[in-house]
Amino acid sequence: MAAANRPPARGGSRRRISGGLFALLPVALLASCLLIAAVLFAGTVVLFGNVAGSLADPADLSDNVASLSDNAEVYDRTGTIVLASFGSDRRSLIDDFALIPNVVMDATTAVEDKTFWTNSGFDPLGFVSAAFDTITGGQRGGSTITQQLVRNALLEAADFEGSVYARKVKEIIQAIRVTKTFPGDAGKETIMRAYLNTNYYGARAYGILAASQEYFGISDLSQLTLGQATLLAGIPQSPSAFDLRASATTDAAGLITVALDSPVAQRRLDVLTTMKNARNAGLLRDNTISDEAFAAAAVEPIQLIDPPLKQMDAPHYVDIIHDAASLLLCPVDQPSYCPNGIDVELATRGYKIVTALDWEMQQAAEKWAAAILSTQIGNRPNSPARLAYLASIGVKDSTWLRNMHKSQTKDGASDHNAAIVTMDARTGDMLAYAGSSDYYASENPLLAPIVSTAFQPQYDVLSGYRQPGSAIKPVVYGYALEMQAITPATMFMDVPVDFGQGWTPQEWDGRERGPVRMR
Repeated sequence: MAAANRPPARGGSRRRISGGLFALLPVALLASCLLIAAVLFAGTVVLFGNVAGSLADPADLSDNVASLSDNAEVYDRTGTIVLASFGSDRRSLIDDFALIPNVVMDATTAVEDKTFWTNSGFDPLGFVSAAFDTITGGQRGGSTITQQLVRNALLEAADFEGSVYARKVKEIIQAIRVTKTFPGDAGKETIMRAYLNTNYYGARAYGILAASQEYFGISDLSQLTLGQATLLAGIPQSPSAFDLRASATTDAAGLITVALDSPVAQRRLDVLTTMKNARNAGLLRDNTISDEAFAAAAVEPIQLIDPPLKQMDAPHYVDIIHDAASLLLCPVDQPSYCPNGIDVELATRGYKIVTALDWEMQQAAEKWAAAILSTQIGNRPNSPARLAYLASIGVKDSTWLRNMHKSQTKDGASDHNAAIVTMDARTGDMLAYAGSSDYYASENPLLAPIVSTAFQPQYDVLSGYRQPGSAIKPVVYGYALEMQAITPATMFMDVPVDFGQGWTPQEWDGRERGPVRMR
């Protein structure tokens, strides 16, 4: 009886209470997840709005692509004579999407963005895969074609400042905005055309049409072979590593070719393999390319045309300006200043570079440096070819030129080249600079026969650390006497001097004479 009135065991009550809490746990977890998701969504919306508000309008894409042909121009000291325009001869825009063949687009999407035609400008799976590869030591890029286009045409210099993660967020947001601004198939066509017009393909060729003209002399993209299209599609990932010009050699017949075991050819093979896999997955616009066509493209000889020689005035002077601009605009310790490199910077930003060059002095320097070449033309001083050359450069024949010609033909002298630099000693201004007798000699029928290893027209003689010998004495001592810095009795030390960079000029006979007077 007593046992019947006993209260229930407390352990059973605990089991019933624990069971109730356990049943509520999934609900609590779901609610927490929904709350976190809501907070993240709200934060993403706010972040998207804030970042988007600071970015360029995606609708400006076409104008921005067109403006990328705003080349930097180099002027003389008056700012009126254009010496050169960086990048002007190596940019050709595709005006109509219909001019882009499927093989070019398929090669490009296969290696750069397989889901381009269907993604929203950003590929989350590709981004995660790229991040994983980066963590594990891989080198895959995570940017879609639209993101790369944004980086080339719709991000300002300020957008590249700060951390790479902040820039990547801006890049992704802008890519999504571009896709929304240019919707549907027509929008994708606009994006593809803009992308192919802005990519850098090496050799200062901006846009695949310019690259096709530069390397193959082809202005109609439909004439590109599968091998050529995949070769070009593989360059933008690393234009320096896959430099066609640097990889090429010229054979005895004058043909410019790239070896099939070179890194460039291996890159083409990688693109072909990736493209073939995309075909098998049905991702190409033209999925009818046969295995035989892929195999033939893999061993197709890589033959280039002679590089188009870009005409510019004062070419060696302009080369120096290019290097100086590189140091000024793209300092090594500030990579964010030129995210695409100095060549892209100079070809797209519209800089006007006014130099210290005096155009009249430059013309005189080039004329008299060129006159030296007359000593190598013809087998006698009065040969018609020699006299015709002197007349073509506006130089009258003279005794000293005839004597130099005789020395060349009789005494075996080797005056193959000449260079002239004119500087203002008071300011340091470089007024004229002719680095060789004729930069464009190979294009002149009168000079082409004398172009050789001894006379290389584009070699800058002034950068060769060759001492001018006693010819420099009147220039230096004359000015010093004029400024009363020295007298004829001033003592100098005739000893070797190390000027750095491996240059220590010696006397012609190798002797050292110690203290000597100026006179």
